Amino acid sequence: MTVFKIGVVTGSIRQGRLCPKIVQYIVKLIESNTWQKDFALYTIDIKEWDLPLSTESTIPAMIKRSDDYEHECTRNWSKEIYNYDAFIFVTPQYNWGYPAALKNALDYLYNEWADKPAMIVSYGSHGGSKCNSQLEQVLTGLGMVVSRSNPEIPFPTRKQILEGVPENFDFDDIAGIRNHILLSTEELISNL
Repeated sequence: MTVFKIGVVTGSIRQGRLCPKIVQYIVKLIESNTWQKDFALYTIDIKEWDLPLSTESTIPAMIKRSDDYEHECTRNWSKEIYNYDAFIFVTPQYNWGYPAALKNALDYLYNEWADKPAMIVSYGSHGGSKCNSQLEQVLTGLGMVVSRSNPEIPFPTRKQILEGVPENFDFDDIAGIRNHILLSTEELISNL
């Protein structure tokens, strides 16, 4: 039986970011359920990749093999992304959009993303709806099969931003988010 590989991409590289905590919650939630297809989740932290702004001279859509990129960092990034069958993008909303580091990581490549299923989980004080819709447009432009139902987590709230997130905070306390993530995951894996 085929075991699909799903990359869970952290969309933030900021110091003190909440993204890894949210990724951890999502991975644990998904792995604690039973699914119709076998898959494994792998975290892809773009902060660890430390990708500079891309300076490749060839448009990524024209490159069919990882070894055809000029720069070693692009070749390595290409090989990493090529290995996955689908992606879950977890991203904060910054100033009504998604982070530049995520856009840069996406723009490095084209064919490595194309035709693969994608799910977006955005977060922000109002859930990150603008970021979510912008990222959906970009992923569609990359030829990805984007889930129609992408969770928007209203976290952190304005109060949590000002006063800090309590140590005992539980994402399951956010109304409906658990079920929304599970339903979106079902749609994602149905596209594998």
